Amino acid sequence: MAGSNPYLLSEAKNERIFREEILPGKLKNIGGNLPPVERHQLVINGGQRCRCMDMLAPS
Repeated sequence: MAGSNPYLLSEAKNERIFREEILPGKLKNIGGNLPPVERHQLVINGGQRCRCMDMLAPS
């Protein structure tokens, strides 16, 4: 693929540029002024609206 288009990067070069040049700059200040923690925690909330909610509180 990279041979047919001079502007298209190979997968390996694309991955290297992303990991070595782009990602470190984006992650550098991601924590801001947050204090360090002993144990990281991730909370994901999600769901979907059910039909019963439409019957109780129509929009």
